[in-house]
Amino acid sequence: MNFVIREKNDEDIKIVEERLMEEYGFKGMVTPAQAYQDLSILGGFLAFEENKLIGQILLNYNNEECEIVELHTKNRGVGIGTELIKKSIEEAKEKECKRIWVSTSNDNIDALKFYQKRMFFMCKIHENHFDKVRAKNPNFPKYGDYGIFLKNQIELEMVF
Repeated sequence: MNFVIREKNDEDIKIVEERLMEEYGFKGMVTPAQAYQDLSILGGFLAFEENKLIGQILLNYNNEECEIVELHTKNRGVGIGTELIKKSIEEAKEKECKRIWVSTSNDNIDALKFYQKRMFFMCKIHENHFDKVRAKNPNFPKYGDYGIFLKNQIELEMVF
């Protein structure tokens, strides 16, 4: 698979917004760090194949930390996510961050495997995270991947 990765810029907001709406039906997300109203305005990197968006990683920098707010690829297992992670790690180091971190739901076994294989280590469990999400959005699903009840958010980090 031939793909190109480049830094996201302001001109990409619309395409990222469309992808978020297509995937989730909304542009926001609640992480343990904060509630994001519109992920499309965040920085990050985009992967393209023949001018078609096939992957993105959206980042938020706060002090000496870089949060991976969202990582999405159209095709798993072909290296897109790995390359997006590599670019993000390089940028976080250039910005002199002390760590880069991500959180994922307790049901997302595939993401937990993906990040740990890339040297991110579990560092914190945000208990009852989805109870708080459901308090704000009662329609948020109770069950996720593999029929697992959505309860906690698991934080993984790479410390530099």
